[in-house]
Amino acid sequence: HAGRANLAVQVDVAVRARLRAQARAALARTPDPYAMRPLYVPPPTYPDVTFPRLSLGLLGLCFGHFLGDTAAVYAGYCPSVRYRVGALAIALDPAMLAVEEARVPYGAFALRPGVTYALVRGRNETWGSELYLSVGLDVYVPTGPRRPSAAFFGAHGGLGVQATDGTWVFGAEWRLTSRVAFEPALLGDGTATNVSAFRLGSEARLFVGFEF
Repeated sequence: HAGRANLAVQVDVAVRARLRAQARAALARTPDPYAMRPLYVPPPTYPDVTFPRLSLGLLGLCFGHFLGDTAAVYAGYCPSVRYRVGALAIALDPAMLAVEEARVPYGAFALRPGVTYALVRGRNETWGSELYLSVGLDVYVPTGPRRPSAAFFGAHGGLGVQATDGTWVFGAEWRLTSRVAFEPALLGDGTATNVSAFRLGSEARLFVGFEF
């Protein structure tokens, strides 16, 4: 009986060893379906860029000119102030300008209300970024002792781009501008120069700020 029991144990061990060897061989012949696949890394998540948003480009500069017999050039502080509702935004865009026209320097305060519309928008974390079209009206109020004797009115239209991560905003814009005075705008001392005629011009704007 002891011999039979010992034989049975040996047979059981041999069978188990053979089964394990067969299982290992079968596993080696079976390709791993995940062996050649790249490791899946879930995409990062970003805070939602929700609307409406207030965009304040408080560090803003602009440079521009108006054509004509008494060509005007100007530069100044031009912050970007916009209330954005999706692709549409309402813009205020005030400015404080230093102007030189007909070789006469003077200052001007400007307000350029208008609207912008996003032609192309970003995705994911750059959802607030856009390429946009801008149109609006312009009012220039000259200041200083040698200022023209009347205000100027005009309009603008242009293209701009702004990049934002939902907090910081960076932008640039180019505009075609116009201006006219509805009464004689006399500039200079003595024989004053009338600068009230309709003029076309252009302006470049750069701004940095934040939005929320």
